[in-house]
Amino acid sequence: MLRLPAVAGQHYFADTDKLELQIKHCFTHELGPGALPGERSDKRIHGIIVPHGAFMFSGACAAHAYKLIGESAKPDVVIIVGPNHTGTGAGLAVYPAGAWKTPLGEVKVDEAFAKTIVKHGEMLDLDEMAHQYEPSIETQLPFLQFVLPDVPIVPILMMIHDMDACDDVAFSIVDAAEEMKKKVLIIASSDFSHFVPARVASELDDLVLQNIEKLDEERLMKTIERKKVSMCGFAPVSAMMVACKEMGAKSARVLKYYTSGEILNDNTQVNGYASCVVE
Repeated sequence: MLRLPAVAGQHYFADTDKLELQIKHCFTHELGPGALPGERSDKRIHGIIVPHGAFMFSGACAAHAYKLIGESAKPDVVIIVGPNHTGTGAGLAVYPAGAWKTPLGEVKVDEAFAKTIVKHGEMLDLDEMAHQYEPSIETQLPFLQFVLPDVPIVPILMMIHDMDACDDVAFSIVDAAEEMKKKVLIIASSDFSHFVPARVASELDDLVLQNIEKLDEERLMKTIERKKVSMCGFAPVSAMMVACKEMGAKSARVLKYYTSGEILNDNTQVNGYASCVVE
């Protein structure tokens, strides 16, 4: 089965050459890391948090994390966990097999790993349809193809947002990695505050980022609920943090934060974007 692009031409250029230039521009943008990825080292990254907005808004932020990936040890498989915005399909939907197509080519799905994750989970299902139109995972693929060509993926969408679901996703990934003896990188796809004044977004998102830096997923969930932060991917982020800690991660740090107001020069109603790494 081949998952065709749903937001090519909207979130990013549909033309191959233009998309390659767009990705490079995200790295060299004044809000980006300022350079393309350098030489690869043997340092391992366990997880990252990246936004999934249109590249013209959030691509420079995402490039900070993808630069680190491009300079770190290659994983055997990349698990991409994103929120389900469309409301279709299973509550915790693992894409089962085949490949995802972008203007840069196809990215293979690790079918054996996907099935092993579901085998270890209690709430997870193999579900292709949940992913058909969802952009939160698709928008990561061009960056991944740029920094990790030929590394397979396992896409997971979360429509259930409680801690039990986060733990189920996290421990299923960990158990599958142990069983298959594979090194994994987990990408949590999330934007932060949505459609609020820039001052409000910065204040609320800073509280969330403090929880992330402490690798405290339970406090993160409480902060989201108590402060009513409109962060769409808090469950994928929480699941990623739980899994990474189980796999030996000791620290997290924020690489970049800004709002769409800095792109549009309009701070009245903005979205917040953050790029973080878990090591």
